[in-house]
Amino acid sequence: MKAFRTRVIGLWVAALFALSLLALAGCGGGGTTVVNLPPSPALFTNLFSTGGSFPNDMVLSPDGRLLIVANSGSNSVVAINPDTGVRVWTYDAGEGASPSFVVVMSDKGWVAVVNNGFSPDNGNKVDILNLATGQLVRRIDIANGAFFQSPGKPAYLAGRLYIPNANIESFDDFSTPENEASWGQGTVTVVDPEAGTVTGTINTQLKNPTRAYAIGGLLYVVETGSFDFTGPRVETTDAGGVEIFNSSGVSQGLFNLGQTGPGALEKVPGQSVAYLASSTNPWIFKLDLANGTTLRGPNNPIQLYPPRPDQSDAVFDLETIPPVNALVALSFNTDQVYLLNLLNDTPGVGRFAKPIEFQDAGEAGINGPVKVIYRPSGSPDTLILMTNTSRVDGLDVVRFFSP
Repeated sequence: MKAFRTRVIGLWVAALFALSLLALAGCGGGGTTVVNLPPSPALFTNLFSTGGSFPNDMVLSPDGRLLIVANSGSNSVVAINPDTGVRVWTYDAGEGASPSFVVVMSDKGWVAVVNNGFSPDNGNKVDILNLATGQLVRRIDIANGAFFQSPGKPAYLAGRLYIPNANIESFDDFSTPENEASWGQGTVTVVDPEAGTVTGTINTQLKNPTRAYAIGGLLYVVETGSFDFTGPRVETTDAGGVEIFNSSGVSQGLFNLGQTGPGALEKVPGQSVAYLASSTNPWIFKLDLANGTTLRGPNNPIQLYPPRPDQSDAVFDLETIPPVNALVALSFNTDQVYLLNLLNDTPGVGRFAKPIEFQDAGEAGINGPVKVIYRPSGSPDTLILMTNTSRVDGLDVVRFFSP
């Protein structure tokens, strides 16, 4: 039960819903842009297996030749040739490690793997791997003494790794209906990957920091806010937002999005605009990073579909496709892909205005899309990671969606 609970909590605080939460209801709001169209036929190519179970994250090498996948369920990290599906190397993180997030350090030829499992030997560690071979360069202990630290998605900035920590103080047995949780002070651990040491800790203004991004020489930390698991659906009990820090860890400002459970952040290339997903609603927000203003917030979000009374709603990841001015949004619970027109912030691009269905998930029920990557020189040009079916699917967005 502990191993299962670890995965469930870790996914939630990182804005990734676990299998047990699929029956939870979603929530909606007024003043939104809504699309309610029947899905288009499946257009996906089932490319290859991730070589493990319950993959959480993936990243491309700078040259695009390797796709690094973190399989939290099987405690493995796998490098795959995205054109052939052939596995180049596999790294075993150890029992209970739950490798969940990866980031490439291109200047060093390394990939950092964040293990957020409960295991005292393998959890709360950062494994630095040789990008080309998968060999362990060093393991760094980042444990801070929290009941469930749950380190999240890291960023690499100015030679340092920045790792957000949810720092859950208590959590009841997930098999009971009284799933009371308590979040403590949110922190970001600063790591020197070369020396293999923790060099500092940053306190966040809001609770439950889950993701970090390096954008324009600054650190953007998504602070999702506390979750309440006691009701028929998951709610947020305090505010979430995006806090900006300089490389010295000094706060430069905060986008406060209220109780909306902010998740994945995606900056539009060549612009100061970024889009922010909600992990508790079928919503996307729009931020002006240069001016520190919220262009589409909780009162007027971009809503992908109407909220449903019986199931959770979550936008798990976002990715821009510049050639067609599109933003890919993954809907975990509906098992669909939405394309947002970046010219007018409305769903639908080119010939296809409808959401796109994934292939049948079989006994898994849903595929569970959690990560999307666009690769301009590849075919298919868009890769999507499925956590429930442990595979990578492909879609040629530019070819299919050009006018």
